[in-house]
Amino acid sequence: MSGTSRPASPPAIELPRILGDIHPRPRWTEARLLAIAGVALVVGSVSLSAGLTGRLALYAPQGLTVYLLALAGAHVAQVLAGRRSDEVLLPVVGLLGGISLLLMQRLPQDLQTLEVGDTTLGLGEVQLVWLVLAIAIAIVVRSDSWLRRYKYTWAAAGIGLLLLTFVFGTDVAGQRLTLRIGPLSGQPSELLKVILVVFLAGYLSENRPLLIEQDTRIGPIRLPPLPYLAPMVAMWAIALGIVVVQRDLGAALLFFAVFLALVYAATGRLSLVVIGTILFFAGSALASVVLIGLAGLFTSITTL
Repeated sequence: MSGTSRPASPPAIELPRILGDIHPRPRWTEARLLAIAGVALVVGSVSLSAGLTGRLALYAPQGLTVYLLALAGAHVAQVLAGRRSDEVLLPVVGLLGGISLLLMQRLPQDLQTLEVGDTTLGLGEVQLVWLVLAIAIAIVVRSDSWLRRYKYTWAAAGIGLLLLTFVFGTDVAGQRLTLRIGPLSGQPSELLKVILVVFLAGYLSENRPLLIEQDTRIGPIRLPPLPYLAPMVAMWAIALGIVVVQRDLGAALLFFAVFLALVYAATGRLSLVVIGTILFFAGSALASVVLIGLAGLFTSITTL
């Protein structure tokens, strides 16, 4: 046998078994990426402190320390549980969440407060509480089957939140984005982003073969079967509704961009992305024309 034989790959590192059938499994890629994310957040905190106070020190070090410990705890929990999930997700989410924490710490802390007993939490502390809670939920929930099983329920709940904001929301700077329930207040559109991603991912996963293999032709345009386009049309209508009622073009663009990205990932059809983009901007233009016309009509009636 000629040629140079390849060296044998080192055996995988096995950690001792704990708690019966749970086999710990090292996640070195995740650990390295989390270390990089941690260093980036520390540098960002020092930069924030230098800009606001002129000192090279961590800005609000307690909050950043708690957050980094939560990320480390999530990593250790996944190692001990032997998770085989993607090792890039936690570092990416952790970095984005840390950036959001630094941004909230930079703002005046009395912009948003939360009363917990006799304690008043400022904006950065509220953000930290939600981040730690989200990390805990992500670790405790081991399967997404319950999300896929109730995808239509989640979609209905998301649309219900949107309607509640339209009716009972608070106008801030001309935009109706905030909903207050008792001591809690927030923007349901932020939660709606997650809900719609869950719904669309479950729907597209379930109907992917039909969306790819079957066609409905409208002239030269090939579309998926029309009954299966209904959720896509609903998504388009929701995005336009956000533009019209909430006057929040940024959120609408984000919703629709995520929608088109999921459709393309599921079907591989670039034509659907192009058609969806054209429909969105055409609908936005039409809605703006109609709103301007209605505003002019209302003004002329009130001046009579």
